[in-house]
Amino acid sequence: MPDQVRTFQIQLPRGAHEAALEAMAALFGRAERRLHAQMGRLNLAASENGWDRERINEARARLKRVTLAAAGITARQYNGLQRGLEGKHDSVRELARIRIERNAAKRADLAAKVESDLRRLAAQAGNDAAIAARAARGRGPTAAQARLAMTPADRRAARRTLHERKRRLGRLDAMLARDRAIATAAVPPIVFGSKDLLRARARIHANDRAGLLAWREKWHAARHREVMFIGSADETAGNQTCQALDAGAGRIALWIKMPPALAAAGFPDRLRIDDVDLPGFGGTEIAAALEGIATGARKVAIAYRFLRDPDWSERRHKSPWRVCVTIRCETPEASFDGANGVLAVDVNADHLALALVKGDGNPVRAWRIALPLRGRSAEARVAIIGDAARTVCAIAAAHGVPLALESLDFEKKRRELELLSKTARSPAERRYARMLSSFAHARIGTAIRRRAAREGIAVRDINPAYTSLIGRTNYARRYGLSLHQAAAVAIARRALGHSERINYVYGLRGRRNARPTRTESRRHVWRQWARLYRDTARTASGQSSSETPKQPRPSGAGRHGRSSDGLRATTA
Repeated sequence: MPDQVRTFQIQLPRGAHEAALEAMAALFGRAERRLHAQMGRLNLAASENGWDRERINEARARLKRVTLAAAGITARQYNGLQRGLEGKHDSVRELARIRIERNAAKRADLAAKVESDLRRLAAQAGNDAAIAARAARGRGPTAAQARLAMTPADRRAARRTLHERKRRLGRLDAMLARDRAIATAAVPPIVFGSKDLLRARARIHANDRAGLLAWREKWHAARHREVMFIGSADETAGNQTCQALDAGAGRIALWIKMPPALAAAGFPDRLRIDDVDLPGFGGTEIAAALEGIATGARKVAIAYRFLRDPDWSERRHKSPWRVCVTIRCETPEASFDGANGVLAVDVNADHLALALVKGDGNPVRAWRIALPLRGRSAEARVAIIGDAARTVCAIAAAHGVPLALESLDFEKKRRELELLSKTARSPAERRYARMLSSFAHARIGTAIRRRAAREGIAVRDINPAYTSLIGRTNYARRYGLSLHQAAAVAIARRALGHSERINYVYGLRGRRNARPTRTESRRHVWRQWARLYRDTARTASGQSSSETPKQPRPSGAGRHGRSSDGLRATTA
């Protein structure tokens, strides 16, 4: 992994600078909303009139000049404002794409249910017509017709269910159309101040003046709470508008070039913030970057983002303002060497399953690291994921082995876990697919990779195809492991280059390590795993399969699931 871009937070002290930051946040908030509206009109005009690239660039340059004059900010401050706004646009589009993916799966499932209901009602109508025809001839219904007949109450319930499902299908179609428009928009709609506060305004009565006043204060604070200054490696101290100076004793001093509009309103041209304590986490990296800039040893761009925390108590000795310092940190080089083995990580909804496998492919030890993410706040989830990544890297460093992870293909992983949850007997195992979330899966893998890169631990990404199925079939009962620890064994073996054949060969019940046919020998082994996967899916859906292989208990497994090989499963 190349050098990492990392962000560290510093809580500012109390002082006169708070009023200046408040004024800057209000100025930048108004300028940001104005810029967002102007960009929307510009893109609309460009699409309607068919402007070419040169015409669009001229319009953007003119928009920058107009914004500088209207807002009273510098060109570098405008660049930071534009960069932050573009980041918000990307975030809104990405969230829309996630909603599209989720709602499209819901719609497909609901549409299948609607089609099933329609066929059921159509069959019932045909059955009623056949019964009526037999009754006209003075004959009663057949046994099959009597069995399929529905009572009037059941028929009304079925029609009511179909009606509700059609309504939900229409709502999903409207949501998908709206999200597709947002995902493809050059300037998507943004609610500056959050949708939650906007919905809270609708719940306040028009005569509740105190409630309206309190809401307006929160709305203003949410819309004017951040100031961003981007930097460049070619600029002095890494940033032209905001710079940090080493004050010694673990402290720094910040000075900010005020916007011309605020300088004309009576604020100082340069705002200085003294006695800023470096944080325990990230203080060393910030001090090293400042020292490298001061000595000329390295050039690095530093971005500063000032944020005001909501609901900050006035009794605290620190200011509600904090600054997020973003710098590029160097990471040591690491090469993947599996001679001593590899530590594989299987990412799941509520825990990490780890397996240490020797270079010859034999598992040695397994761990389980809990991830209680459900019901936690965003900050708590980040902290829990960071602690888990630190534990994983500590285990790898203690054994002197690299890491193996599945490449981040969340959809494939989710489908595999859902299949296993349907065939699992334990309710706890069936909860895995329901608890899995795309945010957590991507965040966990990224946290482990970034932590390993900083500590010089090599990471190899492997194809996640059939790892859960391989672990369940070949290693779970054999070594007394959970399904996910067994999947980690399959991940480690694939990272080491070992091939996987079905331990209980497909189509040959109870025969172990049987020789495949000549036709199968010339084909890739994944063809057999694909066939077993389809049979497992068919079994999970309730269909019978005479070819699904049985998995008898291996002779080496004890009563409590511990194998005779002595493999230990540990909770880290």
